[in-house]
This record gives sequence, structure tokens and C-alpha cells, in this order.
Amino acid sequence: MVWTGAIRMRRLPSALLSCAIFFIAAASGAFETTSDDICSGLITQYLSDADDWLTPTAGRTYTNTIVLPSNLLEYSPDYAFDLWCRTLKDDGGPSVEHWVRADEEVASVSQDIELDCDVTPDEITLPHRAQDVLLGFGETVASFTLLREIEAAVEQAEYVDIQTQLRNEWLKVGGVLMGLMTLESAAFALTADSLLAPTNLIARFAIAVASIATAAGLLCDAYLLLRFSRASIQAFKRRAEDGYRVRGENDLPGSGTPVRTYIMFAILARLPLLLALLAMACITALLGAAAYALSPLAVLGVLSVVSGVLTLRYLFWALLWTVFAVSRMSAIVSRLYMRVVRSVRG
Repeated sequence: MVWTGAIRMRRLPSALLSCAIFFIAAASGAFETTSDDICSGLITQYLSDADDWLTPTAGRTYTNTIVLPSNLLEYSPDYAFDLWCRTLKDDGGPSVEHWVRADEEVASVSQDIELDCDVTPDEITLPHRAQDVLLGFGETVASFTLLREIEAAVEQAEYVDIQTQLRNEWLKVGGVLMGLMTLESAAFALTADSLLAPTNLIARFAIAVASIATAAGLLCDAYLLLRFSRASIQAFKRRAEDGYRVRGENDLPGSGTPVRTYIMFAILARLPLLLALLAMACITALLGAAAYALSPLAVLGVLSVVSGVLTLRYLFWALLWTVFAVSRMSAIVSRLYMRVVRSVRG
């Protein structure tokens, strides 16, 4: 089924990065998370506390009746509540009529609270497909960024801590990039007869990639420091938020399900560090190529020692199993020999 997404972005860099990653993910089909996976995964994970199973009482507002992941509830309360109803049915939980939405006041205990939980797949396929892709992609991004901390933040102090952590990271990465730029400038200034001069193809490619990665990292680092490091908490949240509106074929322009995430900002915040790592890897390749041209035996020897230390526990495990296997084989051979000797003498 074809679906279209109307994306409203507040800034050009995040828009370009957002479109590229989102459409690559959707086209490749790498994120095949379904709504059933969300029911069994996200909701079950957040509904383990028995205190969340409450019975309505007249005149009381229930703020903890429905406990869902904050990022999922942010995307679409109706979508999240539909999943809640379906989860209750699948798990054989209490009757849906005895549950209320969060912050909804119950006027009478005897009053039946009718909630429509019979949602067919055709009614929610388009919003679910778009949100499932974002949720699955967000879990991947959270493994190497601060996405989980940003989405879990509620109090202003938590946002201040995140902003301070990001500012310190950007400042440190900026210092590393400046040092790498110094090394790369020195490599460009070397003459052709120098040992470190990028003469072969690998060395030239490495210094070129390192230089452009360092320059791009410095630009991104400066942009992030100027835009986010000294902004107020309200401005920080507003600038970091990705604003999407996913709609189906029959929705009017401007309508649809709003989806709010911090996925693209989390990737952008780690971009200077990723570029610094790329530049350091290229500088390492340049030094390795120069050392190999000078003495291949020394390079192979050092790499062998380093590889041996890194795999020492596996080598030790293999040695133990080798000793065990040899001892067992020796015992078996010894018993066979004794049996043969007894049979010959007997």
C-alpha cells in the first residue's frame, strides 16, 4: 500500500539528513517492525508494575491508569491507546470497559466506559507503518547516541544535564579535530622524498578523506555549539525536535498523525565525533602505509603482537581445550594399549 509523508522541518541541515536516512530505511525495508511487535515489546516492557492495573473510582482523576512509553504516547495518543486495548485482549486481561484514559475523571463508578478498541488493520495501516519505521530506526539510533536520554527527560534539570553533556562533548571533539587538522597540514607540507609523504594511492586517499572529514567535523561542531550549547531549554527542545506529519492517501493536506521525535538531532549531535573517528582511522592508515614502506617485517610483527593480546582469552581457551583433548586421547590410547597387552598375555 502506497503512503506519503508530509514532513515539516524547521531547519535545512536536519531536513537533508532526515530525508536521506528516512527514505533509505523505508526503501531498503531494513526496519520491518510491526504493530504486534510493539504490543509484545514496548508496551509489555513498560507495563510490568502491578500498581498500573487500577479500578476506576468516582470523582478521581487517573494519571497512572495507562502507562505507555512516553515517545509512543507522544506520537499519537489514539494510536497508543488502540495498542493498549489490543494488548489487553491478547493477554486475556481485564475488560476494556473498566479502564479509562490517563487524566480522565470518572463521574460514576456504575457508569460503563465504552472504548472502541476494535480497530481493523486497514484503518491504521498507514499511520502504523510510518510510526513503526521511526520506532525501529529510533532503537538503532539510541544504541550509539543520547536519544534514549533525551526522550526520557521530563524535568528541566534533566534537559540541562543533557545540554551540558553535549556541550562538553562538542568542545572536546573540537579540540581533537583541531589537533588532527595540524597533523594533516603537516602531511600536506611534506616533500615527496619524506617518509611520511603520501606518495602511494592508499596514502593519498587516506590523507584526502581525513582532511575532508576533519573540515566537515569542525563545521558541524561549530554549528552545534552556536545553535544549541547556549540556547534556553525551551529553545533547545524546540530546535532539537523533528516535526513530522504522516498522512494516508485519503487525508487532506495538512492533516494526518503528528510524529515528534529527536532521532535526527541525536544523529546530528554525534556527527562531529563520528567524523573525528573517521579522520583518526585515515591518519592511522597513512602512518601504517608509511611504516610498511619502510619495514614490512616490523609492521607485521607489531600487528601480530597486538592481535595476539586482543585475542589472548580465546587463545587461552583454545590451549585449555587442546590440553584437555590431548589428555583424553592419551587416556583412551593408554586403556586400549593395556587391553591389547592383557589379551596377548591371556
